[in-house]
Amino acid sequence: MNKTASPTEYRQQLRERIIEAATHEFEAKGIKSVKMDDIACLLSVSKRTVYEIFGNKEDLLLECVKHDMDSTDAEMEVFAHETNHNVIDIMLHFYEVKMSRMSRINPAYFIELDKYPQVLKHFEERRKKRAVNSASFFRKGIDQGYFRPEVNYELIEKIADLTIREVMAQQLYIQYNLKEVFSNLIMVFMRGLCTSKGIAELEKLGGKNNSLIKHNA
Repeated sequence: MNKTASPTEYRQQLRERIIEAATHEFEAKGIKSVKMDDIACLLSVSKRTVYEIFGNKEDLLLECVKHDMDSTDAEMEVFAHETNHNVIDIMLHFYEVKMSRMSRINPAYFIELDKYPQVLKHFEERRKKRAVNSASFFRKGIDQGYFRPEVNYELIEKIADLTIREVMAQQLYIQYNLKEVFSNLIMVFMRGLCTSKGIAELEKLGGKNNSLIKHNA
């Protein structure tokens, strides 16, 4: 006999379904093109029900962004704690995950995110938290001899972030495939951070069917 979900369980399940459906719609079509009505229709629920769970479109978008970032962080946490991965392998995996995601998202999504203050605030809060982990990660890479000790890694991260924003603002994805843009950009940054030992490790990992390395070989 199937157990009937309680009202609280049903509401939580519906919340998760809305987030999943909205994330797909936002990323596929761009944020502006998706209405709350569209999400309600897609899930065969009333618009009122959607608004009871998420007060407005920005609240829903924020939860979609949080869910996506949490999922990525959790995946990276698992990968990083596997004993057979060094810092080069972890960094490559992170960018492969990021590129795989970005390659299937409508570029309008990234541009339109800047119009939502709550989302931008969350990005900044998450960036500050990640900065602590990043500093520890790069120190580990320096200690292991893979990363150059003279590099200002905090500055590099800011430059990389601004570069990515400019790529999207200038719509380079129209002239070039988005995956091509980011694979080239990432490899330039990564090689610049690495010592000769780190570069050798990058090239070695190229023999393990790594799409980032192969694309730029």
